[in-house]
Amino acid sequence: MRYKEPDQLNKELAEVELQSGDPYRIREALVALSLNEPDGEWAQEVCLTFAASSDASIRAIAATCLGHLARIHRALDLNKVVPVLKNMMQDAEIAGYVETALDDIKMFMDRRTVERIWAES
Repeated sequence: MRYKEPDQLNKELAEVELQSGDPYRIREALVALSLNEPDGEWAQEVCLTFAASSDASIRAIAATCLGHLARIHRALDLNKVVPVLKNMMQDAEIAGYVETALDDIKMFMDRRTVERIWAES
């Protein structure tokens, strides 16, 4: 597998890719958004939407991208994100991706807040 720099996507093009139904295109769009989209709140909501995908590879990338957003924007809505990730940890197919995302979120956000919300959810 080779690393490929994600394409720059504006919201309109991202929406086309995200609605394509093609898991590859959706994953690529999620990564591009998490790394390049200036509207972190919008990108977060997109990732949360795809965290519920029926495709495990898309769920895994959605979790990973939430970690990217924490690193880049340092402004996630932890009250929304943490409970979703906690629920995703029950999915053995993607638990490792979720754990990595949580580690990133704890590193770049307030660890205590993450742990408090985790315990309460």
